[in-house]
Amino acid sequence: MTALLADDDIEMLDVLRDIIDWEAFGFTELILARDGQDALNKLDGAVPALLVADIDMPTMDGYALVESLRGKDEDLPVIFLTCYEDFPHTRKAIVTGVDDYLVKYSLTKEVLREALENVQTRRSRNAVSPLDAHNSCKEKLLFSVMSLRQADISACLKEMKALRIPVPVGPFRLVGLYADYDEARLPNRSGDPIWRYAAANVATDFLRENNCQDVVFPYERYILLAHAETGLAPSYLALLSELAKELFDKARIHSSLFCSSVCPSFSEIASAIEEIASAQNDTFYGDEPLNPLRTPPVFAPMPYCLFNENVANFHSALETDMQFACEIDRLCSQAERNRFAPDMVRKLFQACLSGVARLCQQAGVFVDEVDIHGASLAFCRDAVAQMHKQYTQSPNAPKAEVRNEDVAAMLKYVEQHLGDKISLQTAADAIFKNSSHLSRLFKKEMGINFSEYLIEARIRKATELLEQTRLPVEEIAERIGIDNVSYFYKFYKRETGRTPRGKR
Repeated sequence: MTALLADDDIEMLDVLRDIIDWEAFGFTELILARDGQDALNKLDGAVPALLVADIDMPTMDGYALVESLRGKDEDLPVIFLTCYEDFPHTRKAIVTGVDDYLVKYSLTKEVLREALENVQTRRSRNAVSPLDAHNSCKEKLLFSVMSLRQADISACLKEMKALRIPVPVGPFRLVGLYADYDEARLPNRSGDPIWRYAAANVATDFLRENNCQDVVFPYERYILLAHAETGLAPSYLALLSELAKELFDKARIHSSLFCSSVCPSFSEIASAIEEIASAQNDTFYGDEPLNPLRTPPVFAPMPYCLFNENVANFHSALETDMQFACEIDRLCSQAERNRFAPDMVRKLFQACLSGVARLCQQAGVFVDEVDIHGASLAFCRDAVAQMHKQYTQSPNAPKAEVRNEDVAAMLKYVEQHLGDKISLQTAADAIFKNSSHLSRLFKKEMGINFSEYLIEARIRKATELLEQTRLPVEEIAERIGIDNVSYFYKFYKRETGRTPRGKR
């Protein structure tokens, strides 16, 4: 592949050429140009696989160059280089549809490498693999069936025949694996729009390896298996349990199993899907056996007076912050102990999410909307906890008063030594206290353990430095006690869902 590097600054061109190993990203040829017109002349009608260009160049600037090349390849990946950080330039770059926008004086090897990795990731997501084409066809068929669109059903069946995708004839049972949540993507499940296709592929590969011929359909938050045998043998139930484990190991998806009655033919599959969906609440508390033939549980109604009391207690804990985690644990324990109806518990947690979202908005923190319809108690708890974590890591979040002197001393130690190697033991030694005693005391006072607080403190400080200074990423990493910049990138992305560059 060819990468075109265009900049009127000769030294910058040399830096771009030598700063990274281009062949590691698949670029075997580099074309260096002094401006847009020089670039077009050297391309001689060809289109590169990547354009990295300065915005301000004589004769033809970066915008005009992109417009010319995008006329031949509208999907051409583009990374802009500039000395400007002002919003008008950023806005115009966004309107132009570039993949990234890098400021020259803060350009490092890591920054450019990350930009190229992001380009490759986005492009690979947009590419449709044969497996995804199969999954898309099967999912469209089920949507058409559920919407009673006969013309679309006929078209999908014709497409499936052309792709040689088997259609269950009947009789068969429909087994549904409900994807409760992907723990790696909370609270934003929409980061990967075809996550269910990946899960369907895992299921298909696993079943084939175990000589099972079930037809796998992705559908909404389900992976549906059309099982040709009307009975569910113990060996098949054991295989389903292994499949659930496989989905967790490979896709980090927690799943629950449901099963329909015998479906006499494919034309009856809509009833089978509705039957599976109606059993969604069965595994709300997560303590039911992984068995699609389980006996439906019995739930109790939550009195409205108790519902309102819980909402008031939650908002009180949210305002004081210290007992937030304890209040969430209390709500979950109360719901589990009384086996309250899942829909009412979800409504309670939706009120909790709304409360945290309002605080985030006040602190200028952007959070994604979280859909907890049909979710388990574990998902509800984690969704609220992770949204609250985004809020507390914001520099604008108010800090609650710490009443215990020892805990206050530990917080002060962390603040003053954030650039050092900190642990519970070093903090305890610094204030001449027993670490085990401090661990319990810290958890009681703060609602989280010391290691969790240390992570939050590092993320909070890193975010502050990224947003308010132009310090190199390497120095910011050192200031929060991380001496490996590569690990810092992974650490920050894991905890915030964004790269350090994404905060600038």
